[in-house]
Amino acid sequence: MKNLLLSRPFKVLIFLSIAFFFSNCAKNKVHSTSKENPDDQSLEPVMKRVKFQGDLRDVLIVAGVKQSKVNEDLLKVEVRLQNLKEREINLSYKIEWLDQDGMMISDSSLVWFPLLIKGGESVAVQTVSTTTKAKNFHLKVQRAKNP
Repeated sequence: MKNLLLSRPFKVLIFLSIAFFFSNCAKNKVHSTSKENPDDQSLEPVMKRVKFQGDLRDVLIVAGVKQSKVNEDLLKVEVRLQNLKEREINLSYKIEWLDQDGMMISDSSLVWFPLLIKGGESVAVQTVSTTTKAKNFHLKVQRAKNP
């Protein structure tokens, strides 16, 4: 009697399962953007990497970014995201705060938040840093895992 684990159909099934798993992982890329210069304190800072790639290309754009200070020392940012399609998109996002050296500040920004953007709609995502050390940020966006 042949061992089931060594049979050809079983090996093919395992290979296809692994390939399916990794192909689904690649579809849910995390897209990120941040200020080009952490020292940029202007109301509308210059951003880098604002074009989305892969499955969000031609679907989502960064329509605008604003920043200000709250209580004269905490950084507040607002990023306006626009859905270019007629169908709604279900996303998750988080904002990670960075210090002057570009190092991530560990705080509550590690939580992903749901974001539903209806077709053609523009929404603002905003948050305030929890520390005065925050000088820059990464906005990370991905498709929701459970749409």
